[in-house]
Amino acid sequence: AMQVFIFGLFGFESAASLFPIVENASKNIPKALAYAISIVGLLYILFVGSIILAIPSEIFTRPDLPITEALAQVLRFGTWILPFINIAIVSAISGVLHSMIWSSGSLTFSLLKNMKSSWIQSLVKQNIINSRTSVLIVGIPIILCHLPSPNFGLVFPFVAAAIIIAYILTMGALLQSKYNKSAITYIGFLTAIIILFSAFAGIYEQTMGLF
Repeated sequence: AMQVFIFGLFGFESAASLFPIVENASKNIPKALAYAISIVGLLYILFVGSIILAIPSEIFTRPDLPITEALAQVLRFGTWILPFINIAIVSAISGVLHSMIWSSGSLTFSLLKNMKSSWIQSLVKQNIINSRTSVLIVGIPIILCHLPSPNFGLVFPFVAAAIIIAYILTMGALLQSKYNKSAITYIGFLTAIIILFSAFAGIYEQTMGLF
C-alpha cells in the first residue's frame, strides 16, 4: 500500500522545471511545494480515513478490488457518482505519469547534452535530440514493456525505483557539498533508501506473480 501512496506524491519533484519561469523561484517554489504537499497529504489522510470508516473491511475480499466496486456495495443512493470517481482516479494517475515522463525526458535531454559522444552531440546540434524527442526516448520503452503482457501492478514499483534512485544520487551529491551536515539531507537519504527497498519488494512480488 505504501508504494501507491508514495506514487501519488510523485510529481512534486517536477516542480523543479518551474525554476526558469517563476519569479523569485528560490523563494516561491519551495514555499509552494510545502503548501501543496501539506494540502495533498491532508486530503490523502481524509480520503483514506473516510474509506476506512465508510466501508466494512469484509467487503475487501481481494487485493485488486476497485474502490468503486466496494463503494457500490455500501451506497444505497448516489451510485451515479461512481463513474466520476473512476474518471478522477484515471486522471490522477495519468497526471502523475504525464509529469514524471516529461520530467524524466528533461533529465534525459540534459544527460545527452553533456555526453562526450560526438555522434550524440551531432544529433543534438541537428535538433534531432531535443526536449520533445527525449520524452519519446523515455515514453516508448515504457509502452513497449507493457505491450506483451500488461501488468499495471509493476507501474508503481518501477516508477518508484527509478525516481528514488535519482533521489539517492542527488542526496549523495549533497553529502559531498556544504549541506553534508544538514539533518534534512541525512533524513532524506535514509527515507529514500527505505522507499527503494519497498519498490524492489513490490517489483519482486509482482514478478513472482507472473510465474
